[in-house]
Amino acid sequence: MRKILLIILLLTIYFNGMSCSCADKLPNFVKASNDNYVDLVVMVKILSHENYYVREPKLDTFRLPMSVKVEVIKIYKGQEVNKEIKIFSGTGYDCIEPVHHFKPGEYYIVAFPKPERIERESGIVQTDKDYFIPSCGEYIIKYDPRTDIVKGRIKDNNKKIRSIRLVDFEAFFAKYSDKRRRK
Repeated sequence: MRKILLIILLLTIYFNGMSCSCADKLPNFVKASNDNYVDLVVMVKILSHENYYVREPKLDTFRLPMSVKVEVIKIYKGQEVNKEIKIFSGTGYDCIEPVHHFKPGEYYIVAFPKPERIERESGIVQTDKDYFIPSCGEYIIKYDPRTDIVKGRIKDNNKKIRSIRLVDFEAFFAKYSDKRRRK
């Protein structure tokens, strides 16, 4: 019985050490996107999944996309000269948002940290022109162009998902960003 408890304890410690530990500080989108850590805030349209990863090529038929190509629709903060950029996926324990759930044709407003070169375990390389989405906070919110609604934890500190019109989001974002710059 002691051996079983010891094994459970060790496994718990091991898996907690491997997971992303954000604590309870998960900022809403407006706070997260106005952090000094964030280099670029843009509206994007998902174009396609890329850089597929297969753990065991001879055995696995499941291919996991490690990146998505997106079209930059609008820039809210920062500069990006490329009309199309790549967003790389995380593994779950590295505090980077996975991208496999993004579907081509969907729109998002995303806050990106400064791009950096990362060589992944899978052998896939993220260049210093590619981006990733942190998962410790609300760095991505969904936009529906048919209804002109933005949805996510936009400005509240609780976990409540809000829906507001794009024009109202843009006005609030600009106002909050101006306040942060003046401080």
